[in-house]
Amino acid sequence: RATPRLPLMLALIVAASATGQDRSTTPLISVDAGFSAATSPSPDAVRPVARTITLRDAVAQALERSASARVAAADIRRVGGLMEQIRAASLPTLGVSGTYTHLNKELTASFGTASVVVSPKDTLRLDGTLSIPILAPQAWADWKRAADQLDSSKLSQRDVQRTVGIATARSYLTVFAQKRQVEVNRQARDNALAHMQYADARLRGGIGNRVDWARAGQDLEQNEALLQSSYANLYRSQEALGILLGEDEPVDVEDVPQIPGMPTLEQALEESQGRADILLFRQQETAADRSLNMSWTEYLPNITVSGGPFFNEPSSSLSALKTGWQIQAVLTWFIYDGGARYGRTHEREALLEQSRIQLDLTLRQSNSDVRAALDNVERTTAAVERQRNSAKLAEDAMRLADIAYRAGASTNLELIDAQRRARDAETLANIAEDNQRQAYIDLLAASGRFPAQLQQQQAASR
Repeated sequence: RATPRLPLMLALIVAASATGQDRSTTPLISVDAGFSAATSPSPDAVRPVARTITLRDAVAQALERSASARVAAADIRRVGGLMEQIRAASLPTLGVSGTYTHLNKELTASFGTASVVVSPKDTLRLDGTLSIPILAPQAWADWKRAADQLDSSKLSQRDVQRTVGIATARSYLTVFAQKRQVEVNRQARDNALAHMQYADARLRGGIGNRVDWARAGQDLEQNEALLQSSYANLYRSQEALGILLGEDEPVDVEDVPQIPGMPTLEQALEESQGRADILLFRQQETAADRSLNMSWTEYLPNITVSGGPFFNEPSSSLSALKTGWQIQAVLTWFIYDGGARYGRTHEREALLEQSRIQLDLTLRQSNSDVRAALDNVERTTAAVERQRNSAKLAEDAMRLADIAYRAGASTNLELIDAQRRARDAETLANIAEDNQRQAYIDLLAASGRFPAQLQQQQAASR
């Protein structure tokens, strides 16, 4: 039954051969004028960036000029202003007042045959008043609460600085990794270009074939597209770093970021207790406990003493003395206020419970961050070694595949596959190295050394 099909198969083979000859005489891309990588030239360089910066200087500048850090600094001044307003209720006040009165006519009263002026047509009264809180327990308690809020605001600024420093370091490392990726993709593009030029020369010399030529061209175009994408990613990461640094332009990084030394597990767990976020939650728990313990002050009376000189013009025996002074003491004591004080006490109890829960969660999370970060450092260090070995082996395989292809022992399929594997291996090695550097930052941040350690180095260098 296979015999009748034989003529049909032979006919198809002949037709395919003829079609191949027709296609070979009309190439899809003309090779007469030489090979062109693309119909329109692609930008083959990173956009110029005027400024480069080290990791230490980048973190220091971000802590000073980033929007988040500046907002946190302004918030300290805001809370300080609120504390000054609250404190004023506990301090003496001094003021003066004056009153001028004009009547359409003076008022008089008759006492027998005598007529006495009761209200002159024009009167002037001047008063000076000094008010001193003698007993103001509620105001004193509010003053202390406001001072605690100011302390919380200062620690909150340190926590914001910690967050900004970590974000800046991550952005810095991202730029560095993108620069390495540009080098990887550029090398892959150059290898593909050399392969394409060789395939083009073989085709022109009559010893190559159009299939190899088309494969090499497709591989070159793909590598060129990847290179352009890496250029865009690099410039985008440089712009993001510039924003964190408070600049209105992209900022580049210097090679090989210097990362401080790594702590051991015991050191990291101990030092993590001094992290800015933990100090903040500890202070908030202490402030909430103190605020609750001061609730009794709301049940005490307030005593204020005030007095001062006065002046009346004109004076009369019926209206007032011309000059003199007066003093008075005022006692204020709320016996029942509708339950407002009980409500504030219950609110403070809830705030204290919330602060304790938050502190406990932060402490457990801190220990977890340290353990996870240390494990991540160990894993990424091992991964970097493996990926570097993989990249070296892939490079050797690519070189051998190129030698075999040029010697005619294989097609360019093996060479293209080896080039792609080499590019992918270098990319994975770059990713592994970036993961390792990011893991270092995670461990330093979890232990509380970052960015405090860089700030200390910056201060010492000055």
